[in-house]
Amino acid sequence: MSPPPNDFELADESGTSAFILAKRFGKEEILVRVNLDSQPDFGEDEDEDEYEEEDEEGLPVEFSVTIGKDGDDVLTFECESDGEYLTIHNVSLEAMDREEEAGPPPYAGPLFEDLDDTLQQAFVDYLEERGVNAYLGEWIRIYLKDKSSLEYQKWLGRVREFIAR
Repeated sequence: MSPPPNDFELADESGTSAFILAKRFGKEEILVRVNLDSQPDFGEDEDEDEYEEEDEEGLPVEFSVTIGKDGDDVLTFECESDGEYLTIHNVSLEAMDREEEAGPPPYAGPLFEDLDDTLQQAFVDYLEERGVNAYLGEWIRIYLKDKSSLEYQKWLGRVREFIAR
């Protein structure tokens, strides 16, 4: 498989269900996190009609993008891509070093769909300028499918070895 596009570097450990794409953009550190176990399931329940005609090739993948500046807050985008489009579902601004149990969480931002259309497009443009676009989404989709198949095969081998003992 080809390396990640747009100058991203891949960090992927065998036997894990997630991988990270990382790069620097000026003073920013950009991390794209993808988890096999948190992908949409368009099987028999919700959204079945919308994706009924599509095969696995066209199903979208979900991933998060965090953009941090040295010691600053982190801007986090929850995204989805089917390889043709990049969709943002949520944008939040969070303290980089916030303790999990330090009281109620701070206000992170409004629902993305409630933002003005111009601001929504500005966020899409912001990500695209940093190389997070539909082309990267397509690469993630293909890599995720390959990783899923490889991890499944390894898992089957480990299960077979366990049963044979």
